[in-house]
Amino acid sequence: MKNLLVMRHAKSDRSNPDWLDIERPLTDRGRNDANKIGKFLKRSKIKIDTVISSSAIRAKETAIYFCDGMGLQIDILEEELFYSDNYNEVIEGISRIDNKFNTVVVIGHNPSFTDIFSKLCSDNFADIKLPTGGIYSVEFNMSTWEDSTLQGGCFTWFITPKLLRGKQK
Repeated sequence: MKNLLVMRHAKSDRSNPDWLDIERPLTDRGRNDANKIGKFLKRSKIKIDTVISSSAIRAKETAIYFCDGMGLQIDILEEELFYSDNYNEVIEGISRIDNKFNTVVVIGHNPSFTDIFSKLCSDNFADIKLPTGGIYSVEFNMSTWEDSTLQGGCFTWFITPKLLRGKQK
C-alpha cells in the first residue's frame, strides 16, 4: 500500500518583477499556511515517511514550514520534475520515489498537481482546483512507486489553508 499526499506550494511572493518564476519565495501568509497544514496533519496523527519538493524556492520553503508544523526532522528531498507543468513528467517523478517510503508528501505546482486530482477522481471533482497550500491524499494498492500511473487510487481527504485559517494556534 502506498499513500500519496499531493500538496501545492503555499502563497508565493510576486512583488519583485526581477525574480525568475523558480526564484519566488513564500509570503508571510504562505509560510503560516504551510505550517498550519503541517500542524493539522500532526494532530490528525498522519505519519509521513518523506517529503519531496519541486526545485522552486516557494515549494522548498513550503516543505520546510510544513515539516516544521508537523514536527518532522527529516531531509527534504528534491525532484526537479515536480516543477513541471506537464502531468506525465510529474507522474515520472512519482515513479522515481524510493520504494522504502510508503507515505509520501510531494510538493509542487499547478496545473499538473490539479491534473492528478481531476484525472484520478470522478467527474464530480473535475472543476476543483488545488489552491495554494492545499493538500489531498490518495491511497494506492501497489507495492512499488515504479508501477505508478496513478490509476486505481482511492481519494481519502482534501484540506486547504482557507479551511484552517483562524481555527488553529
